[in-house]
Amino acid sequence: MSALLANVTIDAPDGASETLAPSTPNMRAKDGSSMGSTEEKEGYDPSMLFLLEIATSLAIRDQQTMQDHGSKVAGYCTEILRQRKHLHPILIERSLIYLMAIKKCGNEFVCLPVAEGANLQAIDVGINLGEIIRAVYSTQSSQPSLFPLLAVPLVRSLIAIAEVNPQLVLEEPKVVYQILKKAILIPEAQGPEFDLCKLLVEQDGARFVTPRVFPLLINLLTDFATLGSVGAEWEQRNDVLSKRLKPSTKAPEKPYIRW
Repeated sequence: MSALLANVTIDAPDGASETLAPSTPNMRAKDGSSMGSTEEKEGYDPSMLFLLEIATSLAIRDQQTMQDHGSKVAGYCTEILRQRKHLHPILIERSLIYLMAIKKCGNEFVCLPVAEGANLQAIDVGINLGEIIRAVYSTQSSQPSLFPLLAVPLVRSLIAIAEVNPQLVLEEPKVVYQILKKAILIPEAQGPEFDLCKLLVEQDGARFVTPRVFPLLINLLTDFATLGSVGAEWEQRNDVLSKRLKPSTKAPEKPYIRW
């Protein structure tokens, strides 16, 4: 795994500062030097994406591989997300998907109990979900074109993680609410976002809808209602207009002829 990840390289200028803390300090530029200065984004390199996908697939294969390699692969994906201003959007998007997949699998596999009756715990791969969401949220102002590309897989991943354990996405409910509030305007994100709201309401008698979560959830559902009413009004107006413009199918009356 180490040899595989050693071929994943990142070019970024010195002092590049993002919201995520550096997690893989041994990353190097493609020329083998330390982070070299560059002002241009890297071109799309399919080989890096291929290596990351293989590494992720190997890491999430079973419980043992998650314990041995999950945090290392997550560290590389986190670093790519941190250096998002200097890398290709496709690499950033896929790295986010891999990172969320590792987070989800880390909570699906549980460590073996040390003794009989010991509590089962999720595998800690060092992924801070709140920091990831903040990083994606910040792109709406710094990189507007990148935000929809990241927001959609993020929302889809949030519902997948919530299906494993809703509490995972509610550690910082306000942070999750902020990203959902912006993503609701993206058509591809609306479906999984509504499914997330539905899951929180229906799961275990809505026990996850705490006093902190309730007003945020109501606000989101109000946004859905507003979007629905706007769409319904547009459909009604369009239907009336189409009826007005619809050509008449009634046969014209024959003119009266006097003999």
